[in-house]
Amino acid sequence: MSELQQHISNIKDKLQVLQKQMLLHKKENDRLTATLQQIQGREEKVQQELEKAQQQNLILKASLNNLEPADKKELLKKINSYLKSIDSCISLMSK
Repeated sequence: MSELQQHISNIKDKLQVLQKQMLLHKKENDRLTATLQQIQGREEKVQQELEKAQQQNLILKASLNNLEPADKKELLKKINSYLKSIDSCISLMSK
């Protein structure tokens, strides 16, 4: 085999390796893009739930003046529990 043919063969081999790497990177990119879209969708849902909870919180705060102290305490516990859940979801989404 002449030197030129060997050089061409080496270049072809390297091109095949590069093509395989490109395909692997493309697949990885597609997978990461799909994962990102899923995370963004979840983040949007969590944001909507947070806004809804904040609105409900404002409504409840306005109506707390009419509650018995025991009921008020229980309601505040539930609200705090919801807020902790929402905060944990947000922190998971931001990772």
